[in-house]
Amino acid sequence: MNIEGTRMITELPRGEYTLEANRAGFRTTMRPLKADGGNMTVVVGLEIAEIEATDGQRWVKGKVPVRPQGLRCRYVRLIPVYTNRRPVTARLSDEGAFAVLGLGNGVYFAVVFGDGGMCSISEVKVPLLLSRETEVSIGPSVLFDVQK
Repeated sequence: MNIEGTRMITELPRGEYTLEANRAGFRTTMRPLKADGGNMTVVVGLEIAEIEATDGQRWVKGKVPVRPQGLRCRYVRLIPVYTNRRPVTARLSDEGAFAVLGLGNGVYFAVVFGDGGMCSISEVKVPLLLSRETEVSIGPSVLFDVQK
């Protein structure tokens, strides 16, 4: 599955199925599906789930500072630079804000994706988390420097 949530299934036999779509941070959606043996497109909208912090988990919030003109940026993927922690993907609000739960301290690459592919690559430093909610600052995009 790609960052936009597109998945292709080939040679699905004719019959009745239940399509289940889920992604971290979103509610699971189930829908009946009838396959007739030909090509078909199914669009499933996922609702953002309410996520509650438990003991020991902390919110990290941030904002993508500058987004390229004309591009609609939808997701930020935070990829740890120095550790083997898993990357975390968060949906961006219309203003470019995001929030993730349980992100550890360290340095991350913030890769922002949208309709036209990659919007920007930045660096973000998450300090040692001392409170339940921490704001982080994402630096300017290094994408322009990489393309030179």
